[in-house]
Amino acid sequence: MVGVEKEGTSSSRSVGRCEHNLELLRPTFMGPHYKFTLLLPVTEKFEGEKTFRPVFTQKDVDDLERKFDKELNGVTISKGPIMGSWRNDYGKVVLNQHVRLEVYTKLDAKAIEHFGELKVELLLRARTEKKMPQEDIVIEWTTVDFVPKHDRIGIRDAKEKLKNLKR
Repeated sequence: MVGVEKEGTSSSRSVGRCEHNLELLRPTFMGPHYKFTLLLPVTEKFEGEKTFRPVFTQKDVDDLERKFDKELNGVTISKGPIMGSWRNDYGKVVLNQHVRLEVYTKLDAKAIEHFGELKVELLLRARTEKKMPQEDIVIEWTTVDFVPKHDRIGIRDAKEKLKNLKR
């Protein structure tokens, strides 16, 4: 993956070891749910520098993927790189390459609490273990609703109507 440090160069500690039982929050894909989007920085550099420094590694991304697969039955990952920039407290522009992870949960305050704890854990890990001056880890949540499933007969009828309109 572009911009992601390979396994073996990071700490052996896994990412995302919060204590909530997320299995109770698995999505049903019917009705309203939360969607959490995590922009995990994999590299960063200050504007004007030539090379990016690693932040989170491929192993970290893999650990989060396994965690979300196990506890929430899935994750969507855009391995990018997704570029972003921000101005730090000293006015310097910082450039990041991110991996985007998206997961769905049932509407439950425990999900928000869990992802808040995950954010703190990732931020602390970036600052302490990885020695990166990371000021924030972006995790956003929104409420979404899913398009309901329709029976096959209704789909066939709609396709037939479309064919007739084209004639």
